[in-house]
Amino acid sequence: MSEVVASLEQRGYVERRPDPADGRARLVCLTASGRKLRRVGTTKIRELEQLWQARWREFGINADLRTAFSSALDSTRR
Repeated sequence: MSEVVASLEQRGYVERRPDPADGRARLVCLTASGRKLRRVGTTKIRELEQLWQARWREFGINADLRTAFSSALDSTRR
């Protein structure tokens, strides 16, 4: 995990800040660039979900894609 955070930090997407509640800890916070990237990523994910939802409907599957995947993932965690 620390390698992922370090990589994101090097790219300017996150920054480490002291935790005001625990002087030994550091918080990982999104920078302005990180927030922008999150917005872009969320938009792209939404577009892909809509595309696949339309494809499912073409084949008569009317389930909500996000709900179906969440249920499938939940069933593997039991």
